[in-house]
Amino acid sequence: MSQAETADALLDALQWVLSKEGKALSGNALLAGLPLEEGCLTTDSFPRAASRGGLEAHLRNLPLAELARQPLPLVLLLDSKECLVLTDIHQGQGTWISFPKRETQTAPLGELEGRYMGYGFTLFALVEPGQTQSHKPQEQHLFWRSLWQRRGLYSDALVASLLINFFALVVPLFIMNVYDRVVPNLAFDSLWVLAAGALIAFVFDTTLRLVRTRLLDLAGRQAEQQLSQVLMERCLGTPLVKRAGSLGMAMRRFQDFDYLRDFISSSTIALAVDLPFALLFLLVVWVISGALVAVPLVAALVLILGAFALARSLHKAVSLNAQLGGIRQGQLAEMLAMPEYIKACGAEHRCQQSWEQLVAAQSQVQNRMRDLQQRLATLASLMVQLTMVGVVVMGVLNLAEGGSSLGAIVAAVMLSSRTIGPFAQLANLIGRYQQAKVGMKALDEALAETDEFGDATERLHRPLARGSFQLDSLSFTYPGSDLPALDNLSLSIRPGERVGIIGRTGCGKTTLARLLLGLYQPDKGHLLVDGVDIRQRHPMDLRRGIGYLAQDARLVAGTIRDNIVFGLGHVPDSQVLDAAERAGLSAFTNVDQSGLSRRVGEGGLMLSLGQRHLVALARALVLKPKVLLLDEPTASLDPATEQKVLRQLGQLGRDCTLLLVTHKHSMLELVDRLIVLENGHLVVDGPKDQVLSWLKEQGGRHA
Repeated sequence: MSQAETADALLDALQWVLSKEGKALSGNALLAGLPLEEGCLTTDSFPRAASRGGLEAHLRNLPLAELARQPLPLVLLLDSKECLVLTDIHQGQGTWISFPKRETQTAPLGELEGRYMGYGFTLFALVEPGQTQSHKPQEQHLFWRSLWQRRGLYSDALVASLLINFFALVVPLFIMNVYDRVVPNLAFDSLWVLAAGALIAFVFDTTLRLVRTRLLDLAGRQAEQQLSQVLMERCLGTPLVKRAGSLGMAMRRFQDFDYLRDFISSSTIALAVDLPFALLFLLVVWVISGALVAVPLVAALVLILGAFALARSLHKAVSLNAQLGGIRQGQLAEMLAMPEYIKACGAEHRCQQSWEQLVAAQSQVQNRMRDLQQRLATLASLMVQLTMVGVVVMGVLNLAEGGSSLGAIVAAVMLSSRTIGPFAQLANLIGRYQQAKVGMKALDEALAETDEFGDATERLHRPLARGSFQLDSLSFTYPGSDLPALDNLSLSIRPGERVGIIGRTGCGKTTLARLLLGLYQPDKGHLLVDGVDIRQRHPMDLRRGIGYLAQDARLVAGTIRDNIVFGLGHVPDSQVLDAAERAGLSAFTNVDQSGLSRRVGEGGLMLSLGQRHLVALARALVLKPKVLLLDEPTASLDPATEQKVLRQLGQLGRDCTLLLVTHKHSMLELVDRLIVLENGHLVVDGPKDQVLSWLKEQGGRHA
């Protein structure tokens, strides 16, 4: 049972709406790569699934009284994980289809009272599938669009910042009035009035600062979640042929994205928002003290020039640090993933040397970054001190000439310090900005990648019905290689056939299996699946119909059952137990007290290699696929276990096509036909007995 076959009300509703738009999309295509809850679509994932069908969905608070003013159709949320599609409203009467029961009803909207949760999705047609309304990818960058979508929060934060900066004038003006008016006249009544006003301003200032922080945190968190979702979707959805050249390069993107996440944090945005308000303080300094404004103005200009002078060098250092960090992450992941191999080879010294060299190189670059930032911070500290001294000196001279008052001098000193404050933080802001540019580059690289799941409307969406394959002059070369892995390969596989694919190591057997699964696309020629070019078929529809056992049989941390149903959502226990039995897995799970709940460890390290293969075989069998594609299924099994697996596989019905990649002659009893490959070319293809006789005559030169 696939995800699309479970009781998923939201998915059913979305498919119904899309079908009315003339888009018959499969559940596999809509759900591919999305986070699910018990195999079902969630309210968080619904808009992303809708975008694949060319719709923009927004979850809104929709009281019953307001439904008549909304564009139809609406997807409304009910209790008990149900929903309905509201298609028409006329004089208080509504027409809707409830899901997952698919019952059509026309009744007063008031009948929904008690079941309707008050929330629903509004739906709009997209300019392009996968893109938000009125924003094509070339017109607006995803990062800026994510900020623009939260313009309401940022606008409120901007208003709060404006008021906060106005309240910052309270203390300087309070002191100026006390020195100039209260003290000379001992006007205590005025003092208490001024103090009370200042206290009220402080309360509002504190409240606004808390509100601004909340607003910026909320906006930043939402933007970060949206961007990280896209980054991970592109990482998982990128075709293998387009992937980064190393694990370190792939991990570097996520490390670089952290810089972008830090930049949109509340503290950075608040600092950037405060910078323009420095002009307000300069204006006030000019109003109350005239020429004294020249001192903070010159100091601000010096800091701006210093920041831009160091920006280029800082950008180079940040970029190099990110590059070295990616290499370091990749090497660390590699060393932690294979400690047994490193110890067996006695290569600890080589790994240690390489690690220390990388750490030393990155440390040197980081020291350069800190040095540049410290230079600007030191300059900022110096300018703050010079500004205060300069304002006092010029103020006293101005006072002697009768052009200023003592209160105005004190206020000018405080306001000048407040003016220079944001500029003094330029070192931090410039550093984060340069790091954010690196993060933006990582995001750009991810967005530039092809997403094999993204546009669901351009693919044929139908399950694998027969399990036939036809290859016409097919060629494929791995990226970075000059020699083709498969060259001008032509053959056909009929539904229900039992085909063995054999040949020497490196002849292209595994590559052919990957192409049949849609993990790679041919460079030349055609690959037809059930008579349709594989590039027209959605990858998830194809892979749900093929049970695949890879040669290395990798597992994920969790239980044996978790790995059997990995990526499949809800699968009944009876189906899982049947797959375990047919794979020969129950031979050791039945005698284990944990059974299928036994933990496998990270990468399956708590199981033997043979046990891992049995778990992976059960995973391939659990959906009872139309095609079973097995790459060396018994390579790590003992003879007794291998014979059990052979007996189980021999009971496969003729409605399942079996493709067996193997080096072991014992496995050939499962097949009726043999395909022999060598150096990516088809050497011989025919009935098993004839091919084996031909190979014997050749002296085993091809297998």
